[in-house]
Amino acid sequence: MVERVTDSDLTILGGGLGGVSLASRLTTTGADFRLFEAKSRLGGRIYSLPSTDDNLCVDLGPTWFWPHQARICRLVDSLGLATFDQFVDGDVLYELSRGELERSQGTAGMQSRRIEGGTQALIRRLSESFRDDALLLSHRVIELTREEQNWCITFEHGDGVGCHYSPHLCLAIPPRVLVDTINVAQWLSPQLAAALTRTPTWMAAQAKFVATYRDAFWRDQGLAGDAFSRVGPMVEIHDASAAEDAGHALFGFIGVPATARSQLGRETLEKRCLQQLSALFGTRALAPERSYFYDWAFDDAIATSGDREELAPAHPSLDLTEFRDELDALCLSFAVSEASTQDAGYLEGALSAAEQAFSQFAARATADGGLN
Repeated sequence: MVERVTDSDLTILGGGLGGVSLASRLTTTGADFRLFEAKSRLGGRIYSLPSTDDNLCVDLGPTWFWPHQARICRLVDSLGLATFDQFVDGDVLYELSRGELERSQGTAGMQSRRIEGGTQALIRRLSESFRDDALLLSHRVIELTREEQNWCITFEHGDGVGCHYSPHLCLAIPPRVLVDTINVAQWLSPQLAAALTRTPTWMAAQAKFVATYRDAFWRDQGLAGDAFSRVGPMVEIHDASAAEDAGHALFGFIGVPATARSQLGRETLEKRCLQQLSALFGTRALAPERSYFYDWAFDDAIATSGDREELAPAHPSLDLTEFRDELDALCLSFAVSEASTQDAGYLEGALSAAEQAFSQFAARATADGGLN
């Protein structure tokens, strides 16, 4: 039974960086919009948690951006967020086999940047100005239908079901999730539906482990905290400390396939990760102040079976240019990083996609009499 019926000029599905960035732009224009997010929080793949040290925020999702990425650099500056360079001073370790380590000087590369307070600070600052009625958390969309010139978004919230009507719809959800869980494909051409299904969700099948420590003891050994392993369970490890010695941590990407991770279980994986850190950096690594683990492969809002079955992460490549007429006819746009033609999968890609979605909505709204 439908409990509630509402409407707005534009509806955004998904509260990751793309959806939140678009909502922020719309807020400045006074546009009438609603943002539906299935989770109880905003951020999507951006997920930061405070550690026992109030100065350290642990990023369990994306951590870095780079100086050549103009949109994210401008956004960080405009929001007044403090940033710092990823720590890379010191030697790098290579774990070739169990008990066999090679140590070499760090190689110069493009310096990555991090945000003080974690990447969640982006979401928090962008959403501060949202109207209370514009943001609908814990609202899970279960069906999309078309009625005349409107999209009908059927959603679940608590024990009730509702329907929201909107002529313009922006999808800020990974393409595969859209096809698998909301069945948007029934309103699309077979070619566009197939393109969405083919598009991998960047880092969706990954799991991340973080251990926090009272001090960065690896630096005392002349190590950067960077390590690469053929042994595992983590295949790539980096320093995850806060700026200016305000909290210390190491994090790693787990290379064990998703299905094997589910069989091992979290407790076993965390124990093996700490044992690996000990083998690399010394026995002090066995006693973190706290450890964190998040497996994105089993987050249904992010990953699908197609993502879990892929052996290695692949960068998305979804060019919607050839479908522009179809999307315009449906008053449909995408504000998810995978739909960007620039830096797809990254934070920069999400901002690029949101920028494009805003331009499309503004053009359509202007043709209909202007933003209101």
